[in-house]
Amino acid sequence: MDIVINLLLLYSKTLAVLLMFQQVSNQPIKPLWCIIGPFLYVLLLIICPPVGYFAFFFIFIAYNIYQNKYGSKTLDIFYGLYPIIVDSLLGRMLGFYVFPLLGVYVFNEVKISWFDILIELLVFPLHLLIVKSLRLDFNEIKEGFKRHYFRFFLLLINISMFVYMLLVSILVIYRDKLADADNWRGHINNFYIVLFFVMLLYLNAISKEKLEKEIIDQKDTQLNELSIYSHHVESLYEEIRSFRHDYINILTSLKLGIDNQDIEAIKTVYNGVLRDSANQFYDSKFDIAKLSNIKNDAIKSILSAKLLEAQNRGISISVEIEEPVSNFRIE
Repeated sequence: MDIVINLLLLYSKTLAVLLMFQQVSNQPIKPLWCIIGPFLYVLLLIICPPVGYFAFFFIFIAYNIYQNKYGSKTLDIFYGLYPIIVDSLLGRMLGFYVFPLLGVYVFNEVKISWFDILIELLVFPLHLLIVKSLRLDFNEIKEGFKRHYFRFFLLLINISMFVYMLLVSILVIYRDKLADADNWRGHINNFYIVLFFVMLLYLNAISKEKLEKEIIDQKDTQLNELSIYSHHVESLYEEIRSFRHDYINILTSLKLGIDNQDIEAIKTVYNGVLRDSANQFYDSKFDIAKLSNIKNDAIKSILSAKLLEAQNRGISISVEIEEPVSNFRIE
């Protein structure tokens, strides 16, 4: 029976860590791996306990570095350690404080009991509750990481997680040789659980603030570019209106020439004015009018800014947007 309880404990612990890793890293894990992964880890722990013990702490770090999804070793380490540390913090919080209130002293027992398994089963729901209560948004934190808002602070968090993991491991391994090891584990857990979630709140607040500022700056840039676009279109309209006025005068001159059957006058008007007038409207500056088919103001502002910049630099460029475009799969 003890073997069954130990295996179930390891299985539930690995499953809780997998679910938290999926939540914080936003890397989907196939349901099949949620079944096979814990089983393989339990098998490794049975075959070679020392390797299995240390693999539990570093397997997600190794997986992230291998995937290289984030392009940052510091971020790989953070996402790799986070579920391990949170599982330890919340599990010990339940064992040291919540269960004793119910008259169950889990960590004072010599043998592992069904209550240890219950703790692991409660870790992930408790994590979800804390995240929701503190309004932590891991997507915003991830965006903050990607934009390097707090690179050195992230390094500090990683170091603190390594220190916590090292201290707790020492107290667990040398539990029988160190006096008051359980009390020290409780004190360390009390201190670090507060520090850890305060650091997460700080990351979330900084990410949210800077992302909102970035959005405002982008909106201001967009409005400025749209304003330049509007003024440019107005200048083109004035140019076309001026040409229309001149064109009426030209037609009047041609009519007089035709009425008087003055071929030379008609040739003069055509060679001097009409022959090259069509080229005037093939100028690339009129291509910007085609942006009216772009039905997204943000995209239109970017394209118009680049078109005008190219024209100002004398770069030959042409645009073809013959039909309205509205479906943009971009934020």
